[in-house]
Amino acid sequence: FYRNTKTGDPEDAKWRYLFYDSDWGFFSVTTGSKNKIVGGVEYMLRDGGMGNYNIKSNLFMNKLIKVPEIQDKFLRRYGELFQTVFTTENMTNLFNQMILEIKPEMQMHMQRWAAEMHPKVSFDQPKNPEGGYNYWVTRCERTLERIFPRRPYYIWQEIIDYFDLSQEQMVAYFGPCPPTPEE
Repeated sequence: FYRNTKTGDPEDAKWRYLFYDSDWGFFSVTTGSKNKIVGGVEYMLRDGGMGNYNIKSNLFMNKLIKVPEIQDKFLRRYGELFQTVFTTENMTNLFNQMILEIKPEMQMHMQRWAAEMHPKVSFDQPKNPEGGYNYWVTRCERTLERIFPRRPYYIWQEIIDYFDLSQEQMVAYFGPCPPTPEE
């Protein structure tokens, strides 16, 4: 979050929230034996900070989400996006468009940056251009084949657990539970 104090306009000096580390939303469907989502609500609202290393404060979000009216507004909007924008079909189409747009640049990108990849950004990406490019292609394919088809089910489960909602509340916010993914 940040606060703009340079304009001199007191109306513009309000706090604003910034998204951080949103690529984690496509990193994994589940992790560990509890089938917890990596990059989901729990990840963003974790006590002590969000992100993989808890390095960004989420104090405002954590306090706001406990206000019943704000929580309801959040769940309604998330549910609306879940049923429209974040569908498997829509995300797959968008992702394919993005891949087609940047694919011509990726070999050149890896030529320049593969050796510079910091292990905290990607610990398993090869440091050579060909390996880096193949890694990128493999990750894109994995996202399309494994993440997008499975994620809606796990998001639905995470929301019901995190907010301790009933089945009826979940259906009201998010629609029916998506089918259980095949492993």
